[in-house]
Amino acid sequence: MDDPKPEADGGAGGTRYVKVRTVGKGAFGTAVLYRKEPEGSLVVIKQVPVLELSAAERVRALNEARVLALLSHRNVVRYLGSWERDGCLLLEMEFAGGGTLAQFLANRTARNAPLSERRALALFAQVASAIRHMHAHNVLHRDLKTENIFLTKDNVVKVGDFGISKVMGTQVQAETVLGTPYYLSPEMCEGLQYDQKSDVWALGCVLYELLALRRAFSAPSLPALVRRIVAADYPPPPSRYSSATRGLLSSLLQTEPGVRPAANVIEDQLLPPLQAAANLSSDADSLDGSQGPCARSVVLELRASGCLVSLTPVPLPARASIRELAVSRTHCVALTQEQVVFTWDVVDWRAAPTGCSDLSAGLESWRKPQHQPQCLDSLTGLGITRVAAGDGFSVFASDSGAVLTCGDGAEGCLGHGDYSHCVRPRLVEKLLAADVVALAAGPAHVLALGGDGCLHAWGRGQHGRLGLGHQQDALLPTAVPLPQGVVVRSVHAGPDCSAVVSTAGELLLAGDNSSGKLTPWPHKGLRTNLPVPSHEFVTPSRWFQELGPLLLLQSWLGGAGRGPWLRFRAVGLRDKEPVRDVHLSQRHSVVVTEAGRLVILGDAVRHAIPAENTFAMASAGPSYTVAASQDNVVYFWGRWADGKQVGAGQASQDDDAVPPRELLA
Repeated sequence: MDDPKPEADGGAGGTRYVKVRTVGKGAFGTAVLYRKEPEGSLVVIKQVPVLELSAAERVRALNEARVLALLSHRNVVRYLGSWERDGCLLLEMEFAGGGTLAQFLANRTARNAPLSERRALALFAQVASAIRHMHAHNVLHRDLKTENIFLTKDNVVKVGDFGISKVMGTQVQAETVLGTPYYLSPEMCEGLQYDQKSDVWALGCVLYELLALRRAFSAPSLPALVRRIVAADYPPPPSRYSSATRGLLSSLLQTEPGVRPAANVIEDQLLPPLQAAANLSSDADSLDGSQGPCARSVVLELRASGCLVSLTPVPLPARASIRELAVSRTHCVALTQEQVVFTWDVVDWRAAPTGCSDLSAGLESWRKPQHQPQCLDSLTGLGITRVAAGDGFSVFASDSGAVLTCGDGAEGCLGHGDYSHCVRPRLVEKLLAADVVALAAGPAHVLALGGDGCLHAWGRGQHGRLGLGHQQDALLPTAVPLPQGVVVRSVHAGPDCSAVVSTAGELLLAGDNSSGKLTPWPHKGLRTNLPVPSHEFVTPSRWFQELGPLLLLQSWLGGAGRGPWLRFRAVGLRDKEPVRDVHLSQRHSVVVTEAGRLVILGDAVRHAIPAENTFAMASAGPSYTVAASQDNVVYFWGRWADGKQVGAGQASQDDDAVPPRELLA
């Protein structure tokens, strides 16, 4: 249905619905995403073909729609109206664009990233609050599950799909029972009468998934599953969570309905002390919007030379809240919380700036530079959740795990099997079954991590940056061999190298090591968290005098050496400290450990950050480093593109002359 607007809204000045995509299908209808014009808001319209239902079922469906219209709660999907058209019952409701809780938990499972107790309880409290509101209005959900719990871009919970199909007739109930009833209560499995306490049982199943990242009840057959549900036979939740939280779970999954607490008791009495205790813990997992909507984001473009620094705001929409920002030598890609993608250029190909002259010829022929942010309308409504940027090309991943690319294909970075350019985003067919959960792009190659833990790489293969064991280009996504037992958590791409961080915090690197940026030097001067007095600083020439023969011997014996690393190798840091993040540049690499220490690899290391600083994030430029401390102070050190040192008025040959400069605080 192209435009399902009510007949009363016809005419030139009425609301127009523009179909975006189908977001779901069920036994009794289809859910379609529409954009309402002229305001531009996104809504979901459920289309129920009432002509295929009996008269009694139609009456009950309309009655249920009226009941749902009475519900008004922050954590319940808001219904905006209902009408009939062309033999269909149409139910309009708000769009929660963050996917389902099931998808969110599947993503965490793929990354082996369990939720903190604080975050799990924050999400669960919102679900419980929604169920309490429904019970107060005598509405039973009867199909509460993580697939029917939606998230906004700010990770605010929205419970939906409650009761519409479940009151249409016994046929649906029979289909539900004959399915795989992972969330059905014991009394429903036994065909007994049930009430609100069945929803409470389902709440327990949801809480278990938040804690264990798997369903509470599973079995190879339906009869076996029913037996486990009736006996409340589920694996114990992980011991990392407090006994009080595990006790709450036990109280919800009681086989006797009368013993289970009511939803209002859960919200008013049981949850507050648990959340208070969890908030006092040292767990740093973010609540991601459970505190309310994200504030507006401002993207600043920094231009600097010596001691002169200027910050210019990028003219994005006034209310844009940035979810991800990808930056390359050629352009930027911004993804908002509303899953709208903007892109703009940072260089003019026709001017052929220093360092980009090799790019201008290939790009000028097929598009003109755009220095103002442009919305990629072709991606609106596709559920984009991740973005990456290379030299002249962009990569996008959707909430369903599909990958699209567009831009300059001269290096084979688009993953379509050729070197052709692509103006509009196009699906990477080789990854359709990969369910991609993480992306990274260098100037001429891409890394993608599948939900099954398989790492894929494609693009330019020089220096072994793809980790495939050779230096040949890969025009299609290719599975990357990793050391046995390594489970990848995150992927990172540099100019001529790549990095992955495992779930255990281990760092693995591949690519060009001519500057030593993949090898930790065995000297304290290379670790920026160690204060080094200026008279004790070891220069690169002394590094070679003292360590050169040893490194040459290591290379001769088959050690790390300074040549290309054609496969991913584990890099051991001091005390085997786990790694949180890593950024790669031409001359050096910056590693942030879980403890907030900075470790810098490569010949470009010349300064030491005081040991008392702990860092939240860092990044590496061609000849400079930037790091942000936990107390919101940004430090820069190194050289700008014009050769001048950060903080110095003129170019200097002495890298030790100017210490790291505090530019923003």
